[in-house]
Amino acid sequence: MRSAERVDRCSARIPFEFATAIDMTEVENDPDDWRPAPSPAAITALRAARITLVTEANNHGEDCGRPGLAESLAVAKAANYPVIGIGADATQAFAPYRATIKGQRIAIIAATEVIDTDLQESWTATATQPGLASAYQEGELVAAVQAARKDSDTVIVFLHWGSETQTCPNPIQE
Repeated sequence: MRSAERVDRCSARIPFEFATAIDMTEVENDPDDWRPAPSPAAITALRAARITLVTEANNHGEDCGRPGLAESLAVAKAANYPVIGIGADATQAFAPYRATIKGQRIAIIAATEVIDTDLQESWTATATQPGLASAYQEGELVAAVQAARKDSDTVIVFLHWGSETQTCPNPIQE
């Protein structure tokens, strides 16, 4: 059986939904100026939609700067809602979501490869800096996968990557 077929057959039996979520909020009530912003209402909507967890590891993950990132983490923590791919440091950003489903121990890790080059350093979580789990930190990502694999039957990496507005894989993806 090919790997893709195996993943399709396995994922069809996993009873949870996973998404990249952004709460679009107008800035100072200006409908032409919006940016992603965390809110408790977003968590309520995600739960109502039966979304089990979300990742903020994407090219909008820090659009609201450090204060928005801190607020996202605080909102998720207060609501006891799993948000992966961001963190107060790299350890938290690369930490997996874990679940046991039908006896299978599953770990999900999220990272992004879509970060503007001028923001890459400032948006990437490090040992001393909050931020996104960056796929450019290949060693960190591989280490997170290897650590998760030690006590998981299945490890899923949700990678936000590719070229925006393109429907075909870019050369890196191929």
